[in-house]
Amino acid sequence: MTQVSRYGHMLKVTVNGMRMKVTARYRVDGSVLNDTIQGRMLGAETTLEIDSPDSPALVARVVRNAERGCFVMQALQQPGPGYRSNPTEWDSFGRITVPSGEWCLSGGGHLWMPS
Repeated sequence: MTQVSRYGHMLKVTVNGMRMKVTARYRVDGSVLNDTIQGRMLGAETTLEIDSPDSPALVARVVRNAERGCFVMQALQQPGPGYRSNPTEWDSFGRITVPSGEWCLSGGGHLWMPS
């Protein structure tokens, strides 16, 4: 939703308000006790409602740009080349220790890429 506001401003499209509903489906297989647990995302559905006096074509342009500019959406659709699914070392902040350029998921669930 941040990108909708940002690109709406850049494209001079008025956004009076917006609401998003996200429904995500997950699956977890394996066993924690056997160290075989594996979670995965099966899919997500989003509904975005935008209140704007501007034309639907202009609002659609904002949404297209916001989707392509959303870091989380792009990480889910196009994972980086070095995505690490089997972390072995964690730093004192609960982050995976990996080489530069690889996507990481912190212990708090935040996606990040070390510099």
